[in-house]
Amino acid sequence: MVESKMIALFNRTDLRHRDLVDIFLFFNRLRPDSSSRLIAKCKTLGISKTSIRERLDDFRNHQDYHARAVQEVVDTQLDAVPAAQIQDAGGGGIVMDEVRRDVAQTLGREQRDMTRNRRVIDQPPSS
Repeated sequence: MVESKMIALFNRTDLRHRDLVDIFLFFNRLRPDSSSRLIAKCKTLGISKTSIRERLDDFRNHQDYHARAVQEVVDTQLDAVPAAQIQDAGGGGIVMDEVRRDVAQTLGREQRDMTRNRRVIDQPPSS
């Protein structure tokens, strides 16, 4: 299910913020080969690296909007206990931070800078 939700992020014209919540909740269910399978599915579906980068950039550039939309999903669609746990962890903002990072990492857009032990995002070459 989580792989399908990740594909949906890039394959749908209209983003469904529930997909972000589901990815947050079930990301740990990815299999060891999920990254390669997701990349292959993106290629098969014609989802370009540019489309992936643009969606991830949108998450970063409009963080507040997406965090509020995710929080609305948490408040209205989840049972009380998981909703409270997400709220205690940081609410919609933490969901967005984690999902953006996890999706980027899974699809190979994020690499670890081992010299500084921090994440760096691949940037497209400047034109």
